[in-house]
Amino acid sequence: MARTARTMHYYTFHMIRKSGLILIIVCIFTGGAAFASELFHSVSDQELREISLQSKLLAVNNDSLNVSGDPVQTPITIQENQASPLTLGAFPKMLGKNFLGLFNKQNAVPFLAGLAVTGASRGLDEEVAEHFANRNQHTLLSNSGNEFGKPFVLAPAIGTLFIAGLSSSNSKFKAFSYSLAQGYVLDYGISAGLKSVVGRERPNGANSLSFPSGHAMDSFMIATVIDQHYGHKPGFIAYGVAAAVAASRLERNVHWLSDVAAGATFGYIIGRTVSRGVDGIQLSRHVTFAPEVNPFNKEYAMGFTIHLP
Repeated sequence: MARTARTMHYYTFHMIRKSGLILIIVCIFTGGAAFASELFHSVSDQELREISLQSKLLAVNNDSLNVSGDPVQTPITIQENQASPLTLGAFPKMLGKNFLGLFNKQNAVPFLAGLAVTGASRGLDEEVAEHFANRNQHTLLSNSGNEFGKPFVLAPAIGTLFIAGLSSSNSKFKAFSYSLAQGYVLDYGISAGLKSVVGRERPNGANSLSFPSGHAMDSFMIATVIDQHYGHKPGFIAYGVAAAVAASRLERNVHWLSDVAAGATFGYIIGRTVSRGVDGIQLSRHVTFAPEVNPFNKEYAMGFTIHLP
């Protein structure tokens, strides 16, 4: 109870004329849906990711009636400390699930929007490349962005967060770090695959691994995961950093504008998908039920309090 960060009260009153009738408080497809719907209106979207309710069956027994006619309250506390499915052993299975999740219809709109922007930016590829070809390509922005997106920088950083998250009691950080690790693995695999298949030459002619921009993919994936798990304020800052990293690839003349647009699109979709993949996890919480019985009026009521981590 000391870990309670927020308490919500949801009170449902139901009159039953026949004593001894079993009162079903929550069920998956009926009462549970109504309860979840009301709960969704009471908390923020970020908090919803930390709520997953299971069905509970409670009965009101005639033996608990008070002959005085006064309501009888019988608090019942159910402690739930379910093990999180976000474990090292579950990582490959979750990775496969998230890969398939990339093709979910919920990603159709951002994919089509990104496709349109990428297509439109192709017409500006040559102009933008020529603009940066004759300029200093080793500015603070280009150098910082170049180093930030390298695997020997991101892999250890994300790996450290992932290991820390596995043993963390902070459910939000655990979900965040797990999503980040999943996103990075998907980013790396998809980026490497597309680069090999497409074989587009870089503007500076260095090699044929231009499309898409891996730096843009990684930075926008990270920004999206931050936004999904911690909200729009830190997300706004993260997207600003991601945009700077993407711009640095243009300034360094190692990517076409359309490479960067495609990378940002893929990164956003991957970050959104892996974050959505941990939405339904069960977290530690406890629920206190308080039945009220008034035999004089033959009224039965049920109140319950949900204590969230």
